[in-house]
Amino acid sequence: MAVHQEKAVQSSRGRLKHRRPDANRRVRARRRVLSPGKAEAIARTQVIKAYNQGLEEGFRQSGVVSAKVWLAALDDRTRPTHLELHETQVGLDEDFVSSSGASGPGPGQLGTAEEDISCRCALEAILGDDSDSEPSFEEIPSGVNETEVLE
Repeated sequence: MAVHQEKAVQSSRGRLKHRRPDANRRVRARRRVLSPGKAEAIARTQVIKAYNQGLEEGFRQSGVVSAKVWLAALDDRTRPTHLELHETQVGLDEDFVSSSGASGPGPGQLGTAEEDISCRCALEAILGDDSDSEPSFEEIPSGVNETEVLE
């Protein structure tokens, strides 16, 4: 029985090979192969997006954050639209709006490849209702070391 199955497998392979000789070549041509640089850019983009989404969720859960601020990576590789957003403050549930027209809750989340890919910007929290005042110890959630907040 095993010999018969082996011949059937060999026979079917041969038929498939002769029927579609260029199938492997077409499959390989369609297979998406990422260069190390492109793979790194995708990974960085996704990590920054997840990081900023996590920050924003933490801001919400803390109960003491009233607003968020866009912090651009200030160097020669920063997009002009992200430099314009640097230190822009919006409410916690509001979106940042880029001069390109893209908008979203934070860095890496504006919804366009031109704005999101390889973004290195971050978010900062504004505590309390008055963005100019320092938080009192009553506003700091339990479990947070007060000395860390004051430093």
